[in-house]
Amino acid sequence: MRQDVTWFTICAAAVMFPVALIFGLIGAWLVFGFLGLELVALISLLHHHHRKSTIVEHIAVTNHQLHLERVSPWGRRKIGRVYAIGSGCGWSIRENPTVGSSS
Repeated sequence: MRQDVTWFTICAAAVMFPVALIFGLIGAWLVFGFLGLELVALISLLHHHHRKSTIVEHIAVTNHQLHLERVSPWGRRKIGRVYAIGSGCGWSIRENPTVGSSS
């Protein structure tokens, strides 16, 4: 995936550079400077998108709980559980019940 972003950036620069060079040759040299800013913005946004697209979520469903785990690209884990408690008239949902609770 990282290689795809690199090739896309190289291709974008190959298209943008001649256009900016033409503008520079006809006297609009300020366009050439904005090419660098635009390319830096493109690279940083693609890098940010690539980092955010690697978030992994695991969902496990059992008879009594729903287990959610989310792993960020930096290795941080967020774990959540939703417990279903059977009652006479249907199901009620309670988040993270305390151990030993009698309700």
